Amino acid sequence: MPDKKTNDVSKPSKEEEMINYSDVKPQQPMADVDNMLPSNLPKEAQEKLKEIKAKLDKFKKKVVDKFDKYIVGVSLLPPPKPKEGEQLDKSKIHVLVLVDDSDSKK
Repeated sequence: MPDKKTNDVSKPSKEEEMINYSDVKPQQPMADVDNMLPSNLPKEAQEKLKEIKAKLDKFKKKVVDKFDKYIVGVSLLPPPKPKEGEQLDKSKIHVLVLVDDSDSKK
């Protein structure tokens, strides 16, 4: 029976696993959304995206100001698929906030 090879890969220590996010600077809001939107997008959709962008920037600013050291990122999510018989609430905006809780005490 052939010998099984063992990997001599050691696991990194907890100190090596920790990532220092203090050097990461938050992204600045985009200055001009108009240049990023496709030209064949209907005017209504362009206006709605501008409104969502403004709300998201306002939310991001408040969250980052309050929890500056813990927020890694803020992202817009697509709306979930509605279940059978349910209507999709188009007024809701779905957002993902990525929080670094590595230094929290349990």
